[in-house]
Amino acid sequence: MADTQDTNPTLTIQWSEKKSISTVELFFDTDFDHPLESVLLTHPETVSPFCLQDFIICNDRKERIFEKTGNYLSRQTIHFEQPLDTKSLSIHLKAPHEHAPAALMEVRCYEL
Repeated sequence: MADTQDTNPTLTIQWSEKKSISTVELFFDTDFDHPLESVLLTHPETVSPFCLQDFIICNDRKERIFEKTGNYLSRQTIHFEQPLDTKSLSIHLKAPHEHAPAALMEVRCYEL
């Protein structure tokens, strides 16, 4: 969970040797104790208000390897066509709004 004052929250994962990453899974805060009511009740929100919508993933050379805008899912699975050889991944997060911190609950990286 990032500080709400952090204008560029970033999580960097580093390994001592290069990895061949084929898949990355990201798990976001969709505020499970804030359920969206059923369609029988009116509700002003169409997505969870705390879910991280925009993020960028960069490799160890600071090259942008993936970018997502408009995310609304709790879990985002990214498959690379060619395995990504890197010693680190940096995930740049954008807070969903000014009063909610950028929250990334879990990261999983799978090698080929």
